[in-house]
Amino acid sequence: MKRRDVLKTMAFGLPAVTALGPRILFAKASPASAKITTLNLIVEGPFVCLLQDAQAEIMAPRVDKHLYHINHAAAEQGTYRLNGVSGVKNTSNIQYVLPEGAEAFRLSLEQLHLKLNRQEAPYFSFLAPLPKQIVAVTSRRAEIVDAIGQRRRVMMPTSYAFVYEVSDSHDLRLDGDAEWNPEKRLVREGAANLSVATGLPLGVQDPNREHFHMALASLRSYLPGLKLDILNVSEERQTAELRGYPGMEERSSTMDCQRPPILVPRPPAQ
Repeated sequence: MKRRDVLKTMAFGLPAVTALGPRILFAKASPASAKITTLNLIVEGPFVCLLQDAQAEIMAPRVDKHLYHINHAAAEQGTYRLNGVSGVKNTSNIQYVLPEGAEAFRLSLEQLHLKLNRQEAPYFSFLAPLPKQIVAVTSRRAEIVDAIGQRRRVMMPTSYAFVYEVSDSHDLRLDGDAEWNPEKRLVREGAANLSVATGLPLGVQDPNREHFHMALASLRSYLPGLKLDILNVSEERQTAELRGYPGMEERSSTMDCQRPPILVPRPPAQ
């Protein structure tokens, strides 16, 4: 982390997390006592996000050399559950704000004749209600082979925001992390932000794409038979505005965070 970034971190009272690629938010905000009406759950890195039965289950595949963070701090293995937020009951009611081509990373198991491999044990699982909105905050232009084997150029999301309503901030809690308290964090435009992230340590590059292929294989192991492949990517850029979210710092290299979170929405059981 550059010295100016450390100074910003100290000035805003945020933890100085320097190890993982996801960027700490640096922006002027309202006092911590501001009323929280919205929570943005920022999901960054190669996660499998299963959306079904009124619940989002965000699974972090085990990848050698990856770091795992929740709320800008190292996450322990296990299960976390977000409480005190509300979204929607059915996946069909989720509003998506995605760039062109990003539907390539929103997969239907039924249409693709795939099954989720529950034998793979994630490093951690993060459970939350279904969000009312999923926004692709940052993306890269990418050349891919999509899930049905077609070669395409698309915008590939690298981070999503799962957006929730908050009725009473006193009800907000994160089972598995007793220290998380959004009322002690900066609140901007009535919104608090909670990050879930995984990736290589900041600045570590992968010029021969060995780690890239290993991480992609780990992601595919949850969906055996998935043909999705990522051939080339460009620089990352912000692709959506999000209320209460001050944005991310630009990445120093196109080699950081080349793998997308995968969304797997499923209709309710009949």
